[in-house]
Amino acid sequence: MKKLLGSKYSNVLELIQEKGKIPVRCIENGDLEALTYEIEALGYKCKLDPSTDFLLVEKTRAELIKNLKEEIGSLTLDSKKLQDIMPEVYGYLEEKFKGEDLEDFRSGKYLVDIYFLPDRVTYTVGIDAQQLNNEPDWAEDSWNDIETEELQALLKVAKG
Repeated sequence: MKKLLGSKYSNVLELIQEKGKIPVRCIENGDLEALTYEIEALGYKCKLDPSTDFLLVEKTRAELIKNLKEEIGSLTLDSKKLQDIMPEVYGYLEEKFKGEDLEDFRSGKYLVDIYFLPDRVTYTVGIDAQQLNNEPDWAEDSWNDIETEELQALLKVAKG
């Protein structure tokens, strides 16, 4: 049997990356199970949403980590954006601030470099790019310490 993603449904992977879902009405009768199998073999998780008639497709945790490590490498966020995406990391970094700098950190005036390394994720904080380059890591996490939803949000921000 010919692969469906390589022939009949060649644009499906683009749809998945852009929208995260595929309208079931675009899939011919009898192809849904085989197409779902092919998509999941690429590291995605599929779920049929009967209320909207879409096949919802998400990257698995392993695929998210692989993309962050291999495609992204690092990401710089302002401290306010970090609070939105990773509230626990933000709280930990916030505790390291003293005095007037704390308000600047809370208002998003600081930058946070996040490095996606093979065995861990590190965080460095600075007021500008020059300070970021001269600062040691402020914190680090194991990949297991980061929620899947946070990984998804980081990848979404990184890809714009």
